[in-house]
Amino acid sequence: MWINDTAQAFGLVQKTGICNLIEGVAVFNQMQTERYILEKRWQNGEKIFLAFMMNPSKASHITSDPTVNQMISLAQKNGCDALHIVNVSSIIDGNSKNLSKQHFSLNEINWRFIKEAMENATIIFISWGIKGQQGINTWMKLCLEASEVFSRIQSKLYSYEVLIAVKEKIGYVPHPRPRGNLNKYINVPVRKILEDEYFKLF
Repeated sequence: MWINDTAQAFGLVQKTGICNLIEGVAVFNQMQTERYILEKRWQNGEKIFLAFMMNPSKASHITSDPTVNQMISLAQKNGCDALHIVNVSSIIDGNSKNLSKQHFSLNEINWRFIKEAMENATIIFISWGIKGQQGINTWMKLCLEASEVFSRIQSKLYSYEVLIAVKEKIGYVPHPRPRGNLNKYINVPVRKILEDEYFKLF
């Protein structure tokens, strides 16, 4: 599987386990301060729901959290066999306030996992919030490959909605559990990102 091959290529720590009867795979750096991908799989099959979010929490191959549970539910409602999670920043921290702009810069290892995950996914659900969007905007300016990859997978992009951050003057996609209203999107279906919305984000 590509996850194992990529983890081995970079000398990373890959762990497996079970949480709530769902098989898990997580890939970390050697100090386990960064998580590059998390898989939650409930059945065999190649239909993958990819959640592309801001940065990892403490969820792992043997643990979950409310955001991951919400993503599992979304993936199952969309008929997928497994959930993959990647993030704009690979730094593990449950509080995004602790992360600076530098933490969202393009990282070679993290980008490799993101690229592979997007190309292998059936549905790509983007939900990286304002900080994540600012990182993506920088990637698009500095990395031609990033621009090309996002262009190729445009038809697979979904979100809850596309919003405008007035202060930052950018379009962005909200986090699944936005601060101040954690349950806002609990029962909201994902929808395909329209072409005009794509250009607001990329």
